[in-house]
Order: sequence, then C-alpha cells, then structure tokens
Amino acid sequence: MAGVEVTLLEARQPGWGASGRNAGHVLPMIKDMRAIEGFADGGRAFLELFGEHHRLPFTLARRHGIECDAAKVGYLHAMRGKGAFERFSRQAVVQAERLGQRVELLDGAAMHEQTGSHAYPFGVWHAAGGRINPYRFTLGMVAAAHRLGARVYGDSAALKLTPEGRRWRVETARGSVRCERVVLCTNAYSGDLVPELTGGCYPLTAYALMTQPLPRELREVIMPGRAVLSQEPVDLNPLVVDGKHRLIMASIPSRRRPADAA
Repeated sequence: MAGVEVTLLEARQPGWGASGRNAGHVLPMIKDMRAIEGFADGGRAFLELFGEHHRLPFTLARRHGIECDAAKVGYLHAMRGKGAFERFSRQAVVQAERLGQRVELLDGAAMHEQTGSHAYPFGVWHAAGGRINPYRFTLGMVAAAHRLGARVYGDSAALKLTPEGRRWRVETARGSVRCERVVLCTNAYSGDLVPELTGGCYPLTAYALMTQPLPRELREVIMPGRAVLSQEPVDLNPLVVDGKHRLIMASIPSRRRPADAA
C-alpha cells in the first residue's frame, strides 16, 4: 500500500521468542510518563500516536481476519492498600484524559463482581485493554504481510550488515539482500550484528503458566468479569482467562536465581 518492497529475514521462524511467548495482555496505558515528557516536544508527538493507536493489536486482528483470541475485555489493576490506590488512580485518570481513554475506579463490591474474590478492595479498570494470543497474532501478521507482497524467509539469520554506497547489503548463510533501509527488530535477541545494540538491552528470564480449561461450574466464579488482572504496584503477574477458559499467568523469577523454576 505504501509502495515499499519488503523482505523479512527471520533468524528462526516467525513467532519465535518474545513475539509468540509474551503474556498476551494488552496494556493501554504508559506506566511512567517521565521519560516521554523529557522528549524535545514534551512527548506530544508520541502521545498523539499512542492515543490514536493504543488499540492497534485489536484493529490489526480485525482488519486482517486473524483468529487470535483478540478480546477487548478491559485491563484491571488490582490493589490491596488505599494509599497505593489513591496514587495509582490519580495518575491513571490524568493519563486517560490526556490520551482520550476511559477508566473506572472500583470499590470492593465492584472488584468482587469483577474477580470473584474479596482479596482486592480497590481497582482501576481500563476499558481499552484486553487479551490476545501473541503467537497466533504474530503468525497472522506475517501471513497478512505475505499476502500484501512481502517476502518472508525463516531460518535466515542476518549474519553481516555492510553499507554499499547509499544502500545496504544484508548477508545470511543462504544468500543476501540489497536494500535502501534496514529495520532491526530484535526482541532483545540482538546478537553481535550491530555491537551498539548489545549493551542496549537488559535480558530477562520470564515464564508462563497455563491451566486446563476451567470446569463449567468455576467459569462464573473465577474472574467472571474476564478482564486481564494485574496486581499493583508491581504489575509482574498478569492473569488472563483466554477464550478456552484457561487461566494464564506470566511473571519474572528472582534475579538471583533466574533459572529456578520453583
């Protein structure tokens, strides 16, 4: 559509790594605005784009007919303490107004209705959030790109990047591509193709847990509101109930023992 001829080189296969193995929750807010407000224009251009495109996963899934359990069920930030709730809710309301989003502040009764639990007496619900199956979404996006004319090569890691005048040459083990521009999408698996990128990523070991589908008698007891649940202030354990009624949770283990599955 833009008149750009695109070649996609995948080191392994589309969906490998964080593209297909992330938690699958769509968070419609920015956790910390300070870095963005430090941009030259105060972050205005970025925030305008974010406000316009924060529903992008849902929009793309619908536009390209991707079956990936994309559901705008909302994103629920759950809190136990009143102080944490007051701080978080003030920030959420201001940001929502700035980005043209809708949030609701929930009390204990509303939280029980949403979660089926009395564990969290306070909550902030973002209407624009939700869930998506990241692996199926990634495969669907690649298929859509292929239909639109992009050439896709799996198991074709970029091994060398060389400038040739005003163009570039990208070499793989099986061939090479000459192009005007190179876009690096590494998911932090940057290798040593561009040494400057190696020190620009902080590697994290993450894990995900998934249950069998919930029995019918529990489906309206556990998270009946079906929003993505995240406990604040840490926000490292999002809980998703997918379209097959499975509970999915992802988190990051101890930095001291990153390989300790227990």
